[in-house]
Amino acid sequence: MTPHRLSPAVLAAVLAALLVPPPAAGLTPGEEATILLFRKAAAGVVNITSTQQEPGFAWHPVPEKGTGSGFVLDDHGHVVTSCGAVGDGQSLEVTTRDGRRWPARLVGADPATDIAVVEIRAPKKVLAGLPPLLLGQARDLAVGQRVWRVSDPFGEGPQLAEGLLAAKGRTLRTRAGLKIRGVLQTDIPVHPGAEGAPLLDSSGRVIGMCSLAFADTRALAGIGFAVSAEVLQRIVPGLLADGYVLHAWLGAEFETLSPALARLTGLPVERGAVLTRLFPQGPALDAGLRAGMKTVHLGNRTHRVGGDVIVAVDGKDVASAAALEEMIDGRKPGTEVTLTLYRDGRRTTAKVRVEERPAAAP
Repeated sequence: MTPHRLSPAVLAAVLAALLVPPPAAGLTPGEEATILLFRKAAAGVVNITSTQQEPGFAWHPVPEKGTGSGFVLDDHGHVVTSCGAVGDGQSLEVTTRDGRRWPARLVGADPATDIAVVEIRAPKKVLAGLPPLLLGQARDLAVGQRVWRVSDPFGEGPQLAEGLLAAKGRTLRTRAGLKIRGVLQTDIPVHPGAEGAPLLDSSGRVIGMCSLAFADTRALAGIGFAVSAEVLQRIVPGLLADGYVLHAWLGAEFETLSPALARLTGLPVERGAVLTRLFPQGPALDAGLRAGMKTVHLGNRTHRVGGDVIVAVDGKDVASAAALEEMIDGRKPGTEVTLTLYRDGRRTTAKVRVEERPAAAP
């Protein structure tokens, strides 16, 4: 077979193509979008340093410093961050992207959700140059969606971390034993300097606030948690107005009723919240509500059944235990609510006067 010879023109074209840099040398559309997202958000992210006096040698106080991140909420200098980032709130300093440091004061904190708000004490001209970050909707996210954290852990300028949303709507206990609902889980680990930092979606909106409140980080390598935007939207206005938030409760624990569990137990409804535990001297116990005493197995889980099934609060349908607890949490302590429930297969109602959630309540 006679080999084909390449013409000089074709050979020159091949050699020229080999000399062209590969496409990876430039920015992809995805990289360009990420860079733009970071540049827009970075100006509204700050470092927060807290200083508190700790007992030292011979009882002489020793300054103890903590650090975290936060994001600008409005043009009045309000910054949303975590309770862990502000410490005792006595001495706070905020470092903006340009490296300038400003004193700050604690406006309010809610340990039950790990949310705090501080106010930067700076001239209006400076505050006007700090663009607020807009809150988004975590409920609209899809697991597997890309998310970004912008933090300033050292006061030396914002940093970017990218990851995936691993889960949403989780209910987790903090190290203090409190439950926080609406938690987002990502594969972006949270270190101390990053707590309080915003978690962003692809539009640059805040979908959560990174938190270290949930567990010992040494046991959670490769996992990060964030309090959802919906929780921020519910708590922050109260902190701005009063400096604190009162949380109401029923004095009971609930489990979400699934269609499978309803079929297994012969319930006439498929959605709601099953009462599984009553706390002594709690509002639910005082109102005569009943907790389940029997257990059944469904899949690899054991469920306590037979208790009242709450299907509505003041006429609004209850789709899950988390939804019920959120409805009650938003009520003012001392308010009377009407619960629509099923007991022994029959629909009925009960009036309960909610109380302030005790600090030590689970």
